[in-house]
Amino acid sequence: MDGAFLMEFVGDSPGDRLGFSVAGVGDLDFDGHDDLLGGGFSRGGSREGHARVFSGAGGSTVRTHGGA
Repeated sequence: MDGAFLMEFVGDSPGDRLGFSVAGVGDLDFDGHDDLLGGGFSRGGSREGHARVFSGAGGSTVRTHGGA
């Protein structure tokens, strides 16, 4: 690792706090790359928590869970 920028993950709206918590979750989509879980305690201005799994291969959203 050389510190190069690899991927950027953003939430749906400003202030949704996505990325407040992050964790590696293994290969949930079975593509051979470990995936990343990002969580936040706000979503779209509400206080509803949420968690999103991002693909380790390309950064696309694998799944989103509201009310987390």
